[in-house]
Amino acid sequence: MSTRGLLTGTFLTGTLIAATIAAPAAIAAPAPADPAAKAPAAAVPGAAAPVPVTSITCDGDTYKCTAKLQYGDGRWVATWNVSVVHQ
Repeated sequence: MSTRGLLTGTFLTGTLIAATIAAPAAIAAPAPADPAAKAPAAAVPGAAAPVPVTSITCDGDTYKCTAKLQYGDGRWVATWNVSVVHQ
């Protein structure tokens, strides 16, 4: 692995660890139109725990990453792109 690939992988892994993935659970239910209409003791479905990541792959040449998520039927993935620059 090249130095660039190693640095990119390290950066992207650190970024993933720092940013908690709560993708599908966070958007599971829309907010009610009238907040007062919701019962005070009702649980908020979107406030679920972060989704566990089962695997992660990052390409050091394209800076694209994919994480497989342990959610629902197991076919959920999170993908993202990053820019890595030297300042």
